[in-house]
Amino acid sequence: ISKGHAQLEIANVEAEQDLIGCIIANNGQYAELSHIKPHHMVEAGHARLWESLSRQIDSGGTANAASLRSALRGDRAIDDLTAAAGRDYLSLLCEKAAHPSWAQDCATAIIDDWTRREAMTIGQNVIALASETNPRPALEVLSYARNALADLETQSGVSESQFQAAPDVGASVLTQLAEQMRSGKTLGKRCGLRCVDRRMGGFHKGALIILGGRPSMGKTALARAFAHGCAVENPKDQVLFLGIEMSPDEMLQRELAAISASAGDGVEYRDIAMGKVRPEEMSALRRAHAQVPANLILQDVPSLSIDDVRRSIWSRKRKGPLSLVVIDYLQIMRRPEARGRNETAVLGEITSTLKQIARQAGCAVVLLSQLSRQVESREDKRPQLSDLRESGSIEQDADFVFFVYRESYYLERQKPKKGNEFEHEMAVADLQTAMEVICAKARRAPVGTDMQTYQAEFDLITDPRGEA
Repeated sequence: ISKGHAQLEIANVEAEQDLIGCIIANNGQYAELSHIKPHHMVEAGHARLWESLSRQIDSGGTANAASLRSALRGDRAIDDLTAAAGRDYLSLLCEKAAHPSWAQDCATAIIDDWTRREAMTIGQNVIALASETNPRPALEVLSYARNALADLETQSGVSESQFQAAPDVGASVLTQLAEQMRSGKTLGKRCGLRCVDRRMGGFHKGALIILGGRPSMGKTALARAFAHGCAVENPKDQVLFLGIEMSPDEMLQRELAAISASAGDGVEYRDIAMGKVRPEEMSALRRAHAQVPANLILQDVPSLSIDDVRRSIWSRKRKGPLSLVVIDYLQIMRRPEARGRNETAVLGEITSTLKQIARQAGCAVVLLSQLSRQVESREDKRPQLSDLRESGSIEQDADFVFFVYRESYYLERQKPKKGNEFEHEMAVADLQTAMEVICAKARRAPVGTDMQTYQAEFDLITDPRGEA
């Protein structure tokens, strides 16, 4: 059965471009990626390029743009790619070459997509065999399915670079620990907030972090603080913020308010949003603008699917290292097809895929999530894992689950007992800036609660004064 439309949708052409460009730039990496074969490429022209590139390197030669251009002169598949690009295609590939450290991730993505396409073909063949006019014995159909899937598993293969002797892994771990002791830095990417740096040891590669909270608790403010802090603490890495509800303009208004407050100027977020800014405040905002980290990348995404996330991450990875991706938020992402599944299963597919993407891309992903209304019916309104909406596999996929809680929000809305008005007012004032960041699940750290200071009018979250 030939590849249908559905199979062709499972394709990462960017990964193929990045990998070919990477090997053209550095033939030395080919040895550890030689398990990639031309048929793994979904684009016919890429298959021809990889075949020619492999032949030249395997024969002891050098594969570069000039040698490939000469070997494939007049090749229709390459000519089609050049025509579609509107320029010399090999020059384009050289420009799009992935960073050498990411070549293995490109190869993994290519193999994964090829395996899915082949699995779909096997499934279609099984359906065709089972529905023949003169059906063959059912056991014969099952035998075909079993053998075909077993062959596919073998062909999908595992590259030698994925196997590591335990002592080699141990040496790498000890090297990292020695560097941590020498520098005093965390193994993960710091963000300047205790709830991440102390509790988690920073944002780790491949980690999926769920950040949940009821409305008005400050979860978007905390997510912005994560992104801002990580960008400031790691200036050589990119940080990507995907805000479905919040435009880049709104995000920057919050950034400017927070930075101005940190500098002691204190221009309130709502004043910026409404354009009610005095001349002296405008000067403060210009100073704040100069402090916005250039490696904080905002993407305008009024609608976002899991495939959009994957494409955005691949696009940024081509530009350089990417340490953190923040997505605001899970429940308004575009859903995959339900195919008869309930909401829990559909959202579970999103979180499990995000976890895979985080591991492939070597970055941490923070995913914001709503909480169910059952929180409001309890006397103690601190969130629990069961409060995650359609939780299902969400908490299972996550490496960390954080909840944001502010006692002052609920206290302000309580009617004080007669005669206790002053005490009630003082209690609200004492808790006004108190934010609890509750770590309800942690794969590599203890659970618990960290106190952060939240100045809502400036969208600013910091560690409590006097506690670094």
